[in-house]
Amino acid sequence: MPDKTVAAMVNDQFASLDTPALLQEQVYRQITEKLITGELRPGEPLVIRKLSEAMGTSPMPVRDALQRLAALGVLVGKRTLCVPHLSTRELADIRDIRLTLEGLALVRAVQYADDASIAGLGVHFRKMEKAARQNNLHHFLRANAYFHLHIVHLAASPVLTGIIEPLWLRLGPAIKLTSQELQQLHLTLPVHRKILDALIARDLAAAQQALAEDILDSFGSLVDL
Repeated sequence: MPDKTVAAMVNDQFASLDTPALLQEQVYRQITEKLITGELRPGEPLVIRKLSEAMGTSPMPVRDALQRLAALGVLVGKRTLCVPHLSTRELADIRDIRLTLEGLALVRAVQYADDASIAGLGVHFRKMEKAARQNNLHHFLRANAYFHLHIVHLAASPVLTGIIEPLWLRLGPAIKLTSQELQQLHLTLPVHRKILDALIARDLAAAQQALAEDILDSFGSLVDL
């Protein structure tokens, strides 16, 4: 798969706002970023008027974005949508699903992705490194999500992508780090380096082992798990 194709797929849902897009898509991207970086908290009502004022847009694209996210199961509610509180069991389900499906994505990535596409994963890793040095949680969580979703897109499976991406939108608000943990973002870098190096070497077993380590460790920072 050509690298530019992978890049286009990765940018499809979690793209930079610098990418030209319709207003509705830009608003959707802004809200998804607020979710994956934990800016929107569990139980927080999403008031369309307040969101549209904060984004400097009309209510319509905000309403459309929230309805899309509700259809994915990312938001809940009737009159007013909100970020759901995930139970311990729901978080454990997401953990187990990630272990299985992102592990499958690694298999497909090793099988189908070319060297340039895999090397593109390094861009997100370097952004994680920079954010860790600066103790910038927002940028770190964003780069971490892009890192993992890049691997998913390397699998070249729209079905797999459509299942995994919403999980990341549900996970973001559940992250709750202590002040001590915020100073230790760099401790997660070695395992991501292992994933990157193993993929470059086409060492599937090592990549899957490192991915499992990362997923299991990360769930220690989720609320109530």
